[in-house]
Amino acid sequence: GESNNAGCSTDREGGLLAQNVCPECGECVATVALKIQVCCVDYDQLMANSTLLGLFEDACLRGILRSVPAGIGPEDVRLLTAPGSVQVFATITPPANVSMAALIEATERAPAIAAAMSAELQALRELE
Repeated sequence: GESNNAGCSTDREGGLLAQNVCPECGECVATVALKIQVCCVDYDQLMANSTLLGLFEDACLRGILRSVPAGIGPEDVRLLTAPGSVQVFATITPPANVSMAALIEATERAPAIAAAMSAELQALRELE
């Protein structure tokens, strides 16, 4: 994984192409799924503080958006968190103006996504 200067790390597993059913139209939609492990964060404490959870999710989202093609916005990314330090699962649905190939290429650059998320989370940590 990528380490930041605070000794924390962010590990990311590859962008997986997936097919999901759109809840609005019922059609299959191609998405890219990411699994990112954020170390040095207590999952239970994060879940117990909705303000901190919101800030954490915003920082993760900003890190992901810094690493994907232009044209993908917050509305195109869905985040879920789970225990294991903190596991962040991101599902990205590219809008019509972003090619799936460009999104897959961007998500295959694991160090770039990990570094961007680490930077955003470090900035959040400095606000504490």
